[in-house]
Amino acid sequence: MLSFSLPGTESPSWDDPLEMLQACHERIEAQLALLERLRTHLAEHGVDQAAQEAIAGIQRYFTLAAPLHHQDEEEDLFPAMADRVSQEGRGELGALVGQLLVDHYWMDRERQWLLGALAKTRDEGRDQLDWPRVAAFAARYRAHILKENTQLLPWARRLLPEDMLRRLGIPMGARRGAGSQGPEGG
Repeated sequence: MLSFSLPGTESPSWDDPLEMLQACHERIEAQLALLERLRTHLAEHGVDQAAQEAIAGIQRYFTLAAPLHHQDEEEDLFPAMADRVSQEGRGELGALVGQLLVDHYWMDRERQWLLGALAKTRDEGRDQLDWPRVAAFAARYRAHILKENTQLLPWARRLLPEDMLRRLGIPMGARRGAGSQGPEGG
């Protein structure tokens, strides 16, 4: 199990799902950075053992954890926020969630392409990635994370009481086979 904690800090748990979602964003950023470093590595070394390991890690993350993250938001967080938002805030929340759902759809589609291109690179032993498309994928993902970290998660923190947050963390952790402690996926 990988830890999200920094030295001297506690690792977030699904008792605070907003902290876990933010920690997941950090993991996504790390995978995007690894993906970008892969370009240089492939150009200099080809599909060697290190490249195969990087490809496997990126594939694992974007196959397992990334879809669960979207599911956490779509099935748990967005509905909980919609249930609690004031009448005046409904339009604003609806617009934000609508933008995030469009991003999720786009990222899900592009993630499938990326997984296929990574598999082809690994299997054929040569770079099969469309790097401008990879750059667009990474840029859109980062813009999405910024929107969630600066708009969605702070709003959810203000809107949802602690007991509701703890309840939200139960299905999120269960998707990953956890009680309330967060495993590596996210």
